Formats: sequence, structure tokens, C-alpha cells
Amino acid sequence: MRKGPKPERSCRECQRLFTAEYGDKRRAFCSDTCSARNNHRISKGKKRAAEHGVDAGRIDPIAVLERDGWRCHICGGHAPRELRGTFAAEAPEVDHIIPMSRGGRHIESNVACAHRRCNIEKGDGLALEDAEPARRWVHR
Repeated sequence: MRKGPKPERSCRECQRLFTAEYGDKRRAFCSDTCSARNNHRISKGKKRAAEHGVDAGRIDPIAVLERDGWRCHICGGHAPRELRGTFAAEAPEVDHIIPMSRGGRHIESNVACAHRRCNIEKGDGLALEDAEPARRWVHR
């Protein structure tokens, strides 16, 4: 039988360290609030995909941003984690590479990290392979 202090783990939502209660070994969130916030964020994308009539998968935005190293796929700049959820121009967001309005699916391989400013500027544009970087996204 294991004795000593229980190991701390990081909350999947707020990254705060917490200790799970006895019998709750699989708990991934420090509170019910963090769990609800995470579920809301993930289900929001599925709801939008249904509105556009495209396939949808369960995507965790934080996992996508971590996968991309918190770098904007449009300009290549760093997107600071501490700005996530703010209205700052450099705030990291999840961007659909092929927009859902153009038939792009809401799946992990079709999303990437982008600055809020870059995402707004791109809008529902599509990538042009032969365009110079400053004019890479166009609306068709």
C-alpha cells in the first residue's frame, strides 16, 4: 500500500496544480468549473460545424495550440499563451485551414494556431500555394 503525500497533477484547463480526492484517480480538472469550461469550449466547435453542415470531431483547442508550439501558421510569429482568451491582436486562436464555410471539416488536421489579428485578416480565405507571403490568403 502506498503511503505518503498524494501526487499533484496539472489541471487540463487552468494548469493549476491540484491533488485528486481519494477514489478520483482519473480526475483531469481541479474543479467542476474548469471541467465545464473545457467541455463548453470543445462542444462549441462541433455546434458551429453542424450549422455549416460539415463533419466534426472533438477538438481540444489547447492541445492544438500546444501541438503547433504556440506559433501562428499564417505569419510564423509567437502567440503568447497568457493572451489566450483575450481580445489582444497577438492572442492565440484556433483557425480552420479550409474554412467551414467553404466545406472544411472541423477535425484536428484542418485546424492550426493563428494570431487573432491574422485569423481576422484571413477571414474565410483560402491559401494560394504560389502567392507571396503577404498575399497568401485570398477570398474567392
